[in-house]
Amino acid sequence: MIECSLSKDLKISFDSYLIGDLSSSEIVAIENHLATGCSFCQQELIQIKEVLASIACIAPLATPSDQVRQKLLARLNIEARPQIPLKLVPAGKKPWYRTPLTLLGKIAASLGVLILLAETVFLVHFNKQARLQAQLQENKIQVLQEELKKKQKDISIIETSIEKSRKLIALDSKLISKASGKALWDTDQNSWTFYISNLPSPPKGRTYQLWFITDEQQVISGGTFQTNVNGSIQLRLATPRKCKNILEAAISLEPEGGSESPTGAIYLSGPII
Repeated sequence: MIECSLSKDLKISFDSYLIGDLSSSEIVAIENHLATGCSFCQQELIQIKEVLASIACIAPLATPSDQVRQKLLARLNIEARPQIPLKLVPAGKKPWYRTPLTLLGKIAASLGVLILLAETVFLVHFNKQARLQAQLQENKIQVLQEELKKKQKDISIIETSIEKSRKLIALDSKLISKASGKALWDTDQNSWTFYISNLPSPPKGRTYQLWFITDEQQVISGGTFQTNVNGSIQLRLATPRKCKNILEAAISLEPEGGSESPTGAIYLSGPII
């Protein structure tokens, strides 16, 4: 193996040699040395060429100054010297501490690009999650708005019914504090609409029954019913034929199938206003 006899100063000047930024004597010294077949210097030169090529690819476009243009034209007028062909030899493995600084810079640049790419991927994922959360919140808001519209519609129906009806009954409970109800009596149609809320689920074999109390203290059944899972129900029914001069409405808990007269606890009741 041929020992490398090139001086240290010329070894670290390969990049300047490749871009033609050395004196004529330095260029001749490097080319004469390369002609000896020094595999180490030839491999160094190849690696530096790759780095310079990469820099050329990523460098931004720019218009050269007049000074640079004149220098380039002057170099083109100089007669080209014959170049000694480089003999390519397989690169031998060498320890990391002999890696040229330019190559280490290339590695560092590559790591920087990878870090930037990782940060970009993280930001894209973060933004995607943020948009997803915003969409979920928007969907929740839309659902709440639809529920609000439905409630407002129900209120509007009740208000319209109140305007048409001449009688209103507020049903209160002495047993269940949160249980409540309202009854609207449309005297024109002689029909009733009950809005019941928060009644507890009746035990097995029991049901709720509606009652009308007249001024003659008659208690007339309005039928049985079951609430939904929320303890609510909306009932519509015609006034029983036997009912005249109704003073009060009530709801009691009775055996399944109903009773002839109230036998269980009164859960809701209220007078006609």
